[in-house]
Amino acid sequence: MGYAVETLASGLTLARLLRRRVESVSGVVSTRMPGISRGSLEECRSGGKLPVQHARAFRGPGYVAVPIPDTSHDLAAQVGFYLEGGDGRDDLEWIARSAETVVIGAYDGEGYLFWRPVSGHDLSGSHHAG
Repeated sequence: MGYAVETLASGLTLARLLRRRVESVSGVVSTRMPGISRGSLEECRSGGKLPVQHARAFRGPGYVAVPIPDTSHDLAAQVGFYLEGGDGRDDLEWIARSAETVVIGAYDGEGYLFWRPVSGHDLSGSHHAG
């Protein structure tokens, strides 16, 4: 969770407002990095976790450029899913207070972390009784 808070703190307006949400509500962080060991996943600041497709390497005189794998297609699908249910509000403080999912880039651009409130907490951070 420390990486998520640090990354949001270094962002601009919406990221900083989302940091307040992440810090004030009990939540969990998950990721979608298939086939990666838990120990490797806990190191969010470095990449090199996804297998590289060497067949797609570009070769030139004195260099080999290898595309860096990432999970951006998964993120795009998730964002599309959430946007379909949006109500069009654009007030940044309301968006941050109401956030049900916060997506944070990680693994040197290879993947993302997803923060969600722990079940039993409403959108304002109050604990539900019963």
